[in-house]
Formats: sequence, structure tokens, C-alpha cells
Amino acid sequence: MAKYTINHTCGHEVTIQLYGKHTERDRKIAWLETQPCRHCENEAANKAAAERAEEAGLPALEGTEKQVAWATTIRDRALSQIAEGCQPSELFRTLKSRGFSNAYAAELGITSAETFTEFCQKVEKFAREIDVAAWWIDYRAGAADQAIEVALDNLAPRK
Repeated sequence: MAKYTINHTCGHEVTIQLYGKHTERDRKIAWLETQPCRHCENEAANKAAAERAEEAGLPALEGTEKQVAWATTIRDRALSQIAEGCQPSELFRTLKSRGFSNAYAAELGITSAETFTEFCQKVEKFAREIDVAAWWIDYRAGAADQAIEVALDNLAPRK
């Protein structure tokens, strides 16, 4: 166990504590010195997500500056997962966990491949409209699944 000073590619200097064999420590130090520090890495990810959100015309998130920056990245990742998840196998996994049946599919208006695509578009549109940063942060571990759940609750016909 020893502390090492890492000079990252972004110019920041960070002191870290490493454990393990000297060869593993040396390999880790060499790798870390080819990377930006976590702060700069997070800032770059937040900036890229904010640019994609602006390009996509997503609503601005409500919250503190730090919440908005973090939640924008979470939302970006979740919307990508939802787009990927709107493949039949992925959405059916989510629907099955809710007791999916042909009757439930009919209630949701899913009767063919075309209506499935339309339904996926509704789910994605609903998720895109969530504009509270705290919501994205609270559900960060499973934001895509939670957004689909909320959309299903709101898109299912009321009895």
C-alpha cells in the first residue's frame, strides 16, 4: 500500500493510494497517466450529453447546476438504452415482468409490428419529457427501465 502522484493528460495532478504487486501498481500508474482525471472526464461527458440534448431538442432539466449537469448525462444514457430497448425482445422483457399477456398487449394497443413501433415511439417521447433532474438522479441505476415503467403506467388505459 502506497500513495502515488499521477500526472493526468489534462494537466491535473492527483494523489492516489494503490494496493497490490509493484508490477500491477506500475501498470496502473502508466495507464492512469494516459487518461484525463475523473473531474475532466465527467465534465467532457456532461458537455457531450448537453450538446446531444440540445441537438435532440430535449427540454431543459430543472434543478441546481450540478444536478442538471449530472442528470443530463444520466438522461442521455437512459434515452439511448430506451431506444435500444425498444427492440421487441427488450421491451417484451419489461412487459413480461409486468405480467404481460396478449390481453395486456391489446390494452396497450400493441396488435402488430407497426403498433409495437408506434408504442415504442410513445414510450420514448414520454421519457424525453421528464424534465426534473432529481428524477433522473434518483433512478440513475435503472433510469431507462424506470422511465419505461412510468410510461407504461401512463400509457395503459385507465379502468
